[in-house]
Amino acid sequence: IASISSTPKTFPIGKGSAYRPVTLTITQDAITSTTYTAEVFNAAPTSRTLPSEHDKVSSVRYWNVVKGTGAGVTNAEITLNYDTDDGVTDPGHVRIAKDDGAGNWVIIGGTGSASGTGNITSNVNFTSFSDFTLANHQPGTNPLPVQLTSFTASVNRLDAVLRWGTATEVHNYGFEVERRGFAHLPAGQAGIRTDSRGYDAQNDWKKVGFVQGAGTSTSPREYTYVDAKLEAGRYAYRIKQIDSDGSFAYYSAAEIEIGAAAKVFALEANYPNPFNPETTIEFTLPTDGRAALKVYNTLGQEVATLFNEEATAGRIYQARFDGSLLPSGVYFYTLIHGGQQHVKKLVLMK
Repeated sequence: IASISSTPKTFPIGKGSAYRPVTLTITQDAITSTTYTAEVFNAAPTSRTLPSEHDKVSSVRYWNVVKGTGAGVTNAEITLNYDTDDGVTDPGHVRIAKDDGAGNWVIIGGTGSASGTGNITSNVNFTSFSDFTLANHQPGTNPLPVQLTSFTASVNRLDAVLRWGTATEVHNYGFEVERRGFAHLPAGQAGIRTDSRGYDAQNDWKKVGFVQGAGTSTSPREYTYVDAKLEAGRYAYRIKQIDSDGSFAYYSAAEIEIGAAAKVFALEANYPNPFNPETTIEFTLPTDGRAALKVYNTLGQEVATLFNEEATAGRIYQARFDGSLLPSGVYFYTLIHGGQQHVKKLVLMK
C-alpha cells in the first residue's frame, strides 16, 4: 500500500481446503509504500482473556496480519470470511476479537452477515496488527464450533466412567479421551518421583480411547466412555475434540479416585464362575502389609499364585486366574493376610 486514503486490499488466502480471504481497509499517515501480510491457520489460537460479555472464541481458525516497515496507520478495519465449519449459527452475536499483545482479546465489533457462510467487518478502528478470530457475544449461541455443555467422571469399582454432552456440533470428527498417570504409590514403591500435585512425573497425558462425533448437528448429544480395569489410584481425564480438517481443541478436565474401598478383609466371588479359561478375583485388606492369593486343587496342591506382595488397606485389588493349562474341576482360592485367611470355591468348566 502506498496511499494515505482509505484503501481496501483483499488477501485471497486459505489453508488446506478452507479458503478464507481477508480484506483490510487502511488509512496511512504518509504516502509511503508499506507491506502487509496475512495468513490463516486452521487451529485454535493461543488462549487469551476475553471481556466478560463474551464467552468463547473459535477453536478451529484464526488469522494473523503483520505490518512491515513504512508509513504509520491512523485507522484500519478488517473483514473476515467464514464458512459452515466456523460454527456461526447466530450471526447477530458473532464478533471479531483481536489480540492486544498482552494476553487479552479485545473486541473490535462487527456483525455476521449470515448463518453458516458469510462475512463480518470490524466497526472499531485499530492501528496495530496481530491475531484475529471470531468470538461469541453473550447471550449469543454461536458454538464456534463445538459447544460442550457438561463433562463428568465417576467411578464404578476399578472403572472410570466419563460422560459429556454437546449442545451443537459443526464438522466434529470425534473426541479423543486422554488420561494422566496415577499418583497412588502402593506400599513398597516409595521413591517414585512425583510432581507438585502428586502425579507420577514420568507420565504425561496419554490417549486411551476415541469416541466418534456427530459431524454437524444442532441437537444435543450425549457421549460415554469407560476406561476399564485400572489400578487403584488418582487419575485425571480430559477431552480432545477433533474437527474433520484435523484441527482440535481441549475441553474440560476432571480428577477421580479409583479403587477406594472400606478397610475390611474381604474376598469377593470370582467372576465369571463357572469359567473357561479365565476368571477375575477381587479383594480388599483392613491394614497395610503383605497379602497372598493362591489357588489350590481338591487335593490341597497349589496350582497358582495370583498375588504375593505388599498391599495397601482400603484399595480394591484385582487378579486374573488363567486355567487354560488345568483340567476341568473344582478349585479353591485362598487369601492370607495378617494371620487371617479367606477361602472360596471356583469351577473350571471346559
